[in-house]
Amino acid sequence: MSRRTSRGCALTPITAQDLKVEDLTIPDGSAESVKAVLGRYVRRTAEVFFSLPVQGLTPELQVSFMQVRKQLQGALSDKRFAGRALSIFHQLPVSSGVHAADQAFRVPDSHQLYVERLKSLFPELLFQMSVAGVLPAQGIRWADSVESISFAQAHRAVAFQGVEQGLVFYSGKVEAPGADGVWDLNSEGLQSPPSWVSFISSFTPVAGRSLLSTHDTNPLSDFEAHPDKDGNFVNLSDREPLEWVTSLRESLDRIQKGLPSLRQEMDLLMQQWIPVGFEPEIHLSASYQEAIGQAYLTLHPNNFTMMEAMVHEFQHNKVNALMHLDPLLENAFYPLYTSPVRPDPRPLHGILLAVHAFLPVAELYRQLRSQGSPELARPDLKRRLKTIVEGNHQGMEVLREHGKWTEVGARFFAQLDVLDVTHVAEELD
Repeated sequence: MSRRTSRGCALTPITAQDLKVEDLTIPDGSAESVKAVLGRYVRRTAEVFFSLPVQGLTPELQVSFMQVRKQLQGALSDKRFAGRALSIFHQLPVSSGVHAADQAFRVPDSHQLYVERLKSLFPELLFQMSVAGVLPAQGIRWADSVESISFAQAHRAVAFQGVEQGLVFYSGKVEAPGADGVWDLNSEGLQSPPSWVSFISSFTPVAGRSLLSTHDTNPLSDFEAHPDKDGNFVNLSDREPLEWVTSLRESLDRIQKGLPSLRQEMDLLMQQWIPVGFEPEIHLSASYQEAIGQAYLTLHPNNFTMMEAMVHEFQHNKVNALMHLDPLLENAFYPLYTSPVRPDPRPLHGILLAVHAFLPVAELYRQLRSQGSPELARPDLKRRLKTIVEGNHQGMEVLREHGKWTEVGARFFAQLDVLDVTHVAEELD
């Protein structure tokens, strides 16, 4: 069954039916499966964007919306520009904005947020079109106020002053009606922007393309499903970004030693790590299905705790990308069951997320131990591994008993099953 956009254009369904999903818990030696899922997810994000309606926007903003859609459709159908146009939907401010707007439109209780989210999305989208060079010669105007945008490629957030009349976006430059000067998006423009543009150093490189970010464009960051947390708000806790980055890099080094193929996947998928405070006694982290490539986490003095959190949230990102393409469980959200890692009852969807996150954590500890890491002989880490394996097994037993799997889900679940059986046999005897 094809899906139709609000303009009546038939689209080929984007699913996971012919993808390899059997190694999406721990890769079988390469990152090809994740690469394929990510490619489909980006295409799916473009599909969702073209399905968004214009209702609620002013007539002038509706014109801008339709211009953007027409321009992107043209670029995606032109071999010269298709790659650049599609890459726009891989940028977090765009992809998270598209899915957050879609979520607001689909969920009845969130309809009042739809226009607000569209108006947050469009300056980010137009800016990325400018960076990619896929705008028409006459530009496209967004005739509404714009406070800031993300320019992660240049490791900056961009704030605007006195642009109440909006902005006009061209390929490679931005203009503010009524303000002096044009901002060129080149090295000179980054050094000497016009007076209405200012920069905030909001991004610090971590590894690969991933950044520590204090500029969060996720509209859903204040929504919290965990009973022990109250949203996810940027907070460095008076610590320098370098301290955060050092901890993240040390964790990634351990992951590289124990599970190098999973580490390779992380470089493909993860774009931003958002700091949300320092917690010396506990550790908190989060990710969102609408913001693939991003995770929130607290800083912790125990680097093994940070290592676990990075694997955990990366795994959530990975399976969330897959779930944009196909459901894995027919009974994913009802009824509720006891969770091995959460104090509140959870649907099978939540239990699946938990075991998919922690089975690789257990395997990472096991691999580091097999390599002779002296730290893995510590009593606390021995206890930690046993606790993780026990919790994974409890969750797996719930999934084995109650899970009604789709065709894609059954193939995905097979590796979880093998890992759990292996871990229980070798760690809990």
